[in-house]
Amino acid sequence: MKKLKVFCNAAVILLFAGLSVHTVVAQTTKKETITKVYGISQTGNLDLLSYSSYIEILTWDANEVKVTRELAYEDNGNREDIEKLLEAFKNMDAESSSKDLLKLKLNLVQSSQTNNFFLWSNYKTVLCNGEVISMDANKIKVTYTIWIPSTLNVKVDSRFGKFKMASIRGNVNFTMSNNDLEMGDFGESGTFDIRFSSAKIGRGGAAKFSVHNSTINAGELKNVTAEARFSKFNIAKAESVSIDSHNTTSIFGLLNDIDATARFSTIRIENNVTKSKLDFYNSDLFGANFQTMEIGEARFSKFNAGNIDVMITNSINNSTCDLDAVNTFSCREARFSTFVFDEISGAASLPDANNTTVRINNTGASFKVFSGNFRFGEIYLKLNRNVVYNLNYEGTFSQLNGISRDKFKSGYVSDTNGPNTTVQGLNTDASCNISLVVSNTTCKIE
Repeated sequence: MKKLKVFCNAAVILLFAGLSVHTVVAQTTKKETITKVYGISQTGNLDLLSYSSYIEILTWDANEVKVTRELAYEDNGNREDIEKLLEAFKNMDAESSSKDLLKLKLNLVQSSQTNNFFLWSNYKTVLCNGEVISMDANKIKVTYTIWIPSTLNVKVDSRFGKFKMASIRGNVNFTMSNNDLEMGDFGESGTFDIRFSSAKIGRGGAAKFSVHNSTINAGELKNVTAEARFSKFNIAKAESVSIDSHNTTSIFGLLNDIDATARFSTIRIENNVTKSKLDFYNSDLFGANFQTMEIGEARFSKFNAGNIDVMITNSINNSTCDLDAVNTFSCREARFSTFVFDEISGAASLPDANNTTVRINNTGASFKVFSGNFRFGEIYLKLNRNVVYNLNYEGTFSQLNGISRDKFKSGYVSDTNGPNTTVQGLNTDASCNISLVVSNTTCKIE
């Protein structure tokens, strides 16, 4: 036991002795700067590949690309490591250079690995020339400032860095992971494949997005195609948007047309839309006014919007629609759903509704048609006082409330034998037809 105690004490002494030696190693930050210039056509292409780099692109009028790179590193006291690092940094050059294409590989660090042993860390950093050093890659920072003609087309493949670019007139193609992107305007087209990153984008032409675990903020664009997963996606203005959204919140400002497939997502549209085509599952839509809204299929979803001229839905299941004024509404199939309209001015049709509630709080004076087949549901219809209507009603185990014989000038027939109720009210000057077949449904017409 005594020998064990002595051994433990010795181990503690050695441990703290080792810690003391480790912490007194002096590390100072040093810098190196190099500038290179490459000739290029005003309509050429710039292709950048970077890893763990900080890049800023500025524009100028010269037919050249100027690259200034700055290396900042912490001196670990190992002269061999420092020499290898500086050698790799000084000899970085273009992979290819011509008047039409300049291809730059900006990754001084190719890969890195850290092994932790209690209070010590062992680093293995592989440089771009294949040399291996024992320096911490996180303490090696390379910053690039690049001047280009504004008409160049720019392609970027970047990992673990920051990227800033001024407005250009050329097209762009970005592939990024674990990056911060801030850029101005771009030309006729832009392609953005972005993972685990944030991007702030100015104005541009047609844009294609593939976004995963990222936040995108864009200005005014033309036609937008987007696939978004677990992200936040905001566009201030677009002519049209086609989006496949999964676990994503999207906000669109000014927008003409939208074609959206949404799963576990929220889409907000802050201004009027000409045409929309929607397919939703466990998703919410919040919008202003729509000229046309077409819902192909909706499951476990919510739709909250302003005025709609024409609303056509194919299949609605376990969903809610809360809308302002609608001119024409039709739903081919509804299950376990709720529709609330502040007003329907023209017509409404639900030929196959099961466990569904429809509430029409008002109609326009020119309301023409309300028809449906309901099972286990609820109907509330409040007609404009100027509407004169005919009623054809067939009910089984149902209630019809609100109407009376004096509503019809030419006749009123009612058969209430057993569980069935049949009503046919005829008005020779009627301009509106109401036709309902209901089962286990409460219906109120006022």
